[in-house]
Formats: sequence, structure tokens, C-alpha cells
Amino acid sequence: MSKTVKYSLTCIFVALLCCFATGGLQAQHVVVKTNLLSILSGNYGATAEVAAGKKISLLLGGNYVDGKQGDDDGISTITQEKGYNFIPEVRFYFSNRIDGGNMRGLFAGPTFLYEKLNIDITHQASDSLITNGSVTNLGYGLVLGHQWIFSKHFAIELYINPYYNTAKLSGAVALTNPLQYEVREGIQFRRIGVALGFAF
Repeated sequence: MSKTVKYSLTCIFVALLCCFATGGLQAQHVVVKTNLLSILSGNYGATAEVAAGKKISLLLGGNYVDGKQGDDDGISTITQEKGYNFIPEVRFYFSNRIDGGNMRGLFAGPTFLYEKLNIDITHQASDSLITNGSVTNLGYGLVLGHQWIFSKHFAIELYINPYYNTAKLSGAVALTNPLQYEVREGIQFRRIGVALGFAF
């Protein structure tokens, strides 16, 4: 397991301990889950959602990113992205279904994204490195979704998260003309989710 994955999981664990230490929350006020769709895009991680009031919850997510762009045809250019992201959220539930601490129903709220990725761009034909560097993404947006709790413990969540992203390139990749790396800036719709988890 890489240092980045360990760091992400440690942050989530510490956040949970802090919530329990407040004494105001019970065990059933926590839902830990993972987004199945993010795994397909090379994001491996989990989120912890904690009830903070009758209709409010706080969520902290973290992912290790290991993604690739380009076709495996032996001749195209491949862009490899490796790094991590953190995604805190505040969720407001519209229903009265947080009875017993289980967060259920429609929700919406503000979200923030911090992402740091190392970039390697190579040409498959020669198997040589063209350029490298890093990108830092900062996103501010709105999460909309619905969460179901079955048998008091099993959680399923569907959500979309449109957000506005700003990106900062650094290293050799930032000096190429034209740019060899396409930054994601402006309004983004790539964060969607089908998450499965456990409520306790």
C-alpha cells in the first residue's frame, strides 16, 4: 500500500475518532462507503459521513488516484496521473428520515475538492518520456443525491457533483507549447457516484 493511500485512510480514521470524541454522536450516526464508479476512473478510496444534526451531516472523502488517458494502440501518447484527493462536504437532508441517526432521503450541499496529481506523458511507440510535472486542482461545487439505508446497516447512495475547477500546472509540463496536458478548468460534471457502504 502506497504512502498516499495510507495517509488518506488515516485522515478519514482520525476524522471518525474526533466525531466520536465529541460524545454527542452515537455509533449509528456514521456511514462508511465507497464509490463504485470512481474505481472505474482510477480513484480508489472511501468516505465517512457523520450526522451533525437532525438534518445535517458532514462527509470527508479521500482517494488514491492512478488514472491513464490515451489508447493502448502501441503508437499514441499516454498520460499517466498519480496522486490523491480530498473531498469534504456538508449535506442537508430534506426529509425527516434521519430517525435513529441513519441519514436517508434526498440531500444537497456544498462540496470542496483538493487534488494533487503527478503527471507523466510518454509516447508508446518509443516508450520514452516526453514530459512530466504536476497539477493541483481546486474545485467548489454542489452535491445532489439520495441515500437509502436497508436493514439499519446497508447504505446505497446515488449522487452528482457539478463543480467549478481551477487548475495549476507546475514542472516541465507547464512549459510545453502547445501544452501536452489538458487541464480541467471551469464547470465539471465528472463526479458522479453509485456508492455502497455500511451504517453503524
